[in-house]
Amino acid sequence: MKLIAILAVSLLMFVGWLFKPITHPIPSDCETISGTIINISDYGNGDILIRLDESLQSFYINDGQDHGFDPERMADIYVGQPAEITYVKHHNVVTKLSKYKHVAQLIIDGKVLYNEFTQ
Repeated sequence: MKLIAILAVSLLMFVGWLFKPITHPIPSDCETISGTIINISDYGNGDILIRLDESLQSFYINDGQDHGFDPERMADIYVGQPAEITYVKHHNVVTKLSKYKHVAQLIIDGKVLYNEFTQ
């Protein structure tokens, strides 16, 4: 019985670890991609979705509208501009498999517009 309890707790801890999000990304948890912005849109729930010409993936700024970003205004200004997106390699098992990647840093035309990295 004690062994079953230990195994159950261990399994719960392992599952919790698998699905634990990265709350404060660091550069070593991320990858960077460059390209030209082809679309910026509302992703729902306040998120902003960004697509680059050289990628099949889409990138989202979590709660971007809560950070003061307006997707329509951003699209008017930044579509066609060169961008560098640093995204989290994986939040957890579920989001690792997703084609939607969480943006940790957004640089457009050499200017940092969004940054989740702590200094």
